[in-house]
Amino acid sequence: MDIDELAYWYWLTDVKGIGPVISKRLLDSFQIPIRVFRATPEEITKISGIKENIVSNIVRAKANIDRYKRLAEGQIKIAELLGGRILTSNDPYYNNFYSKHEGERALPALIHVLGNGAMPKAGCYAIVGTRRPSADGGGKASELAANLAEKGITIVSGLALGIDAQAHRGTLYAGGTTIAILGCGADIRYPNANSDLYTRILEKGLIISEFPFGVRPSSENLRKRNRTIVSFSDGVIIAECPIKSGAMIAARFAVQQRKPLFSFKYDSSVDNSGGDWLISKRLAVEVYQSNYESLFEASRGFVPFATNNTDKIFQEIWPRKISAKAPKIGSTTKRREKSPKSEDGKILKGELDRTQLQLPMVPSRKTSTSDLPGIFEYNVGDEVIHPSFGRGRIINISEVKDDYQITIKFSPRKTKTFLWKYTKLTRG
Repeated sequence: MDIDELAYWYWLTDVKGIGPVISKRLLDSFQIPIRVFRATPEEITKISGIKENIVSNIVRAKANIDRYKRLAEGQIKIAELLGGRILTSNDPYYNNFYSKHEGERALPALIHVLGNGAMPKAGCYAIVGTRRPSADGGGKASELAANLAEKGITIVSGLALGIDAQAHRGTLYAGGTTIAILGCGADIRYPNANSDLYTRILEKGLIISEFPFGVRPSSENLRKRNRTIVSFSDGVIIAECPIKSGAMIAARFAVQQRKPLFSFKYDSSVDNSGGDWLISKRLAVEVYQSNYESLFEASRGFVPFATNNTDKIFQEIWPRKISAKAPKIGSTTKRREKSPKSEDGKILKGELDRTQLQLPMVPSRKTSTSDLPGIFEYNVGDEVIHPSFGRGRIINISEVKDDYQITIKFSPRKTKTFLWKYTKLTRG
């Protein structure tokens, strides 16, 4: 694919208000993005489900096409350096999978792929859950992933700490195929504590992101990541999650997409209040054992939620809907925003303006960690305690030579940045 052609794909997928569902409707009518770009407002309005505000956004976004050409040029260079691929819904390698997902199940029209695995043709299940699982929950996630992988099922998850990581590890242990869907560029090892797991997935599986290489994680990107995890999957298993867990966002998307949704149950020593709530509302079906046979038996009892108004029922656990807007690729306007939150309700720094991503950005690799105080296991959003400034939350982590630079928000007016080896941090 040449630079100009790819630029129009970036342009289309970044127009305000256009997500996977709307982009699929447009591509079903116009086949390729440049035809959408050249279409008149009257031609676009004729497409069912395309509202006037979307048409206006398309017209306004045309002025930014040169920025997307620069972005496309840089992204192609990065893909070549990393041995990766940038796939569109028209690419045969991706189209066989993409074309089977209709309506609300639509996949992103543009994805960035690293790894040696093959794109699955069918048989994908997502396993998601809390970042801080119990031994029982983590064991069930790993065991179920391994058992499904032995049956030839591809396991999809988000490479987060906890349940996600256990699902990926269980699959790899069984010699199966796993796909990690990221809420940042496919070249970003986030969270850094799963860097070794990231490398193992590259060897036998796939790392996939709808975001350009080099884009940092943000709350909005992680939310979209959850949607894509569900879209890639034939069903979703909640291995263990509290009621406020980010896995509940994936559960909500599964209900919206009418995908089979499953959850384990535990005794009172395990906080699986999210999974229990889903079962109590008949949104999810209980799985009794961590094997293929139990999942298949549970699937017989699954009945899709009867209404399209998913928001109404989820307001019981999310009484106030908060929308954190991510910067657009072509945006140059700086604005003051409230600190966004991740799927686990933790403060997260917004993503970089993608117009900055025009030069190749190769993932950094540490040459030595011998002088660091132990294994680095902190993540953006973690609550920590500093000996001088007290309790705060990590809002950004970046690598500086062989150390980590950590930015911590202690209060609305106090934010400090430290090198990890000198912080003497403890977990809050």
